[in-house]
Amino acid sequence: MIHVDTYLGACDIQIKEVVSGEVRGVMRTEAKQGSATTLTTEREVQSSHQEYRTRIVVTAKQTNINRQEACTAITDRLAAQIGGMF
Repeated sequence: MIHVDTYLGACDIQIKEVVSGEVRGVMRTEAKQGSATTLTTEREVQSSHQEYRTRIVVTAKQTNINRQEACTAITDRLAAQIGGMF
């Protein structure tokens, strides 16, 4: 029997870029309260920064991989993906 190990790495990325002029937007928050109630709040925001957000997920899958090898592979792949954004 072959045992395949799978490890997962995830990274949330937020980038703020200075722009000329102003950026205007609305910040919304939805707070779930139990299974039937949601509290929604909104606030207008102004900034001199444009904001971008994304999430990158990487998996390491290999037969008989150990945790240290998986962490190294995941770190390398995340670094390559983040570097590729610029």
